[in-house]
Amino acid sequence: RYLAEQYWKWNYMSPAAELLKIQKLCLKKLKKVTGDVFTIVSHGDQAIPVEVADIIEMNVRSAKCEKLILTESPHVMTQGPDKKLIADKLIDWFR
Repeated sequence: RYLAEQYWKWNYMSPAAELLKIQKLCLKKLKKVTGDVFTIVSHGDQAIPVEVADIIEMNVRSAKCEKLILTESPHVMTQGPDKKLIADKLIDWFR
C-alpha cells in the first residue's frame, strides 16, 4: 500500500497535459501579433530551446522581427554573463 501511494503521488500527466494545452494556445495567439518582435534566446537556457525564436518568427505577422542568440546565459538571462549586452541591444531596439 505504501509503495502504491508513493507511486501515484508522482503523477505528472495532468501538469504535462496543461503545458501542452498552453503551448497550443500560445501558438494560436502568436498569429495575432502584428507589432515589432525582439526575441532573446540562449544555448545556456535549459528550459527554452533556441529553436523557439524561429517558431515565434514563423508564426507572428510582424513586419519587423529581430532575435538575439546568446551562448552562455541561463534562463533568467538578465542575471547571466550577457546582461550588459542584453541591456544594450534592448535600448538600441527601442530607439
